[in-house]
Amino acid sequence: MSERWSFQIRKGIFFAILLVVANKFLINNGKSFKEEIATISFWLTFSLLLLFSIFIFGYLLWKQKQNGRELSWSDIFRKK
Repeated sequence: MSERWSFQIRKGIFFAILLVVANKFLINNGKSFKEEIATISFWLTFSLLLLFSIFIFGYLLWKQKQNGRELSWSDIFRKK
C-alpha cells in the first residue's frame, strides 16, 4: 500500500470515530451506546462517515502534508 493511502486511511479512521462519537453526544435519541451499536442505521452511518473521512479529510490532510503549509479553499478548488 502506498504511503498516501496508508496516511489517508489512518486519518480517515480517526475522523470517522471522532464524528460518530460527536454525533452520538450531539444527537442523543435516548438509546445507550450499547443499544445504538446493535442497529443497522449506526453501522450504515459509520460506513458512510468512514468513506467520507478517508476520501475527503484524508486527501485534504495529505495535500497539506505534501505542500508543507495550511490549505486554503482556493488551493482545494483551484483550476489548473
